[in-house]
Amino acid sequence: MRRNRFRAVSGILTFAGMLMLSACGSAPGSAGNALAGANEAQSSVDQPYTANPNARAMEEEQALLADPGCAAATGQAGMVLDDVVARFNGLVADGAPWPVPVGHPDAPENGVAVRVCAGSKVAAYSYDSLVVLHEGLLSLLNDAATAKVLYGSGAAYDGALLKIAMDAEAGIYNSPIDSTQNETMTGEAGALFASALAFVTYHELGHSQLARQQTPLGEYAPLEDEETRADLFAAEALRETGYSQEGANLVFEILGLMSPGGSLNHASAQERLVTLKQSTSDAEVFAVE
Repeated sequence: MRRNRFRAVSGILTFAGMLMLSACGSAPGSAGNALAGANEAQSSVDQPYTANPNARAMEEEQALLADPGCAAATGQAGMVLDDVVARFNGLVADGAPWPVPVGHPDAPENGVAVRVCAGSKVAAYSYDSLVVLHEGLLSLLNDAATAKVLYGSGAAYDGALLKIAMDAEAGIYNSPIDSTQNETMTGEAGALFASALAFVTYHELGHSQLARQQTPLGEYAPLEDEETRADLFAAEALRETGYSQEGANLVFEILGLMSPGGSLNHASAQERLVTLKQSTSDAEVFAVE
């Protein structure tokens, strides 16, 4: 999902009573996101406008960069995000086909900044030089990773995930990994959280990289679906940086449970997983039922 000089878009995850996938691109001159939820509606992106949308996206990007509430992640999430960024930059330094470097919270020269905005909103989106994650999203991924390790799969996990999502809508987060008493589970949940956060971050970086026509996707580049291309970029980045693909599965489990049919500009979670399974070298790890 990206907001750039050509398209105003919404985040990967947003709540409107329940977790929904928001529209991932509005044509220039349109009134924004038709499927935005109550939280998204607070953003100027979702207000009708007549101004140049390219200029508006640039203005919004600069406003976020200047917002003291959108800065570095703290605590364990901050350490995880630092590692996500460092691993990506390691690939850039080694000559990977995505040459745009990343910084948290500030962008290196000609690079992309990753910022975390305070508050319970569950969202992630990108601009040409900025990836925005919200604390609500990080907390949701944290809780979901803990539940996945506790319950595995099945009705107990689905029920726990549903409660986590409903609580997240109210800004309630239940199981910070740091407070988990079982050290084995903490390690597993922490690794799963890191993988999920890496997938979301790399997905958004994919939009920024693709906007600069810097893509490692090779034969996937002709795909018209920008979301598919960003998914493939993220999956490839996970593999190259050494993260487990299980984080991608967790993200799609959340989406599949809360928004099974997808949305206007997003295929369903199941369809996106099928594409990943068919198109990546790690096909066997994607949990397609």
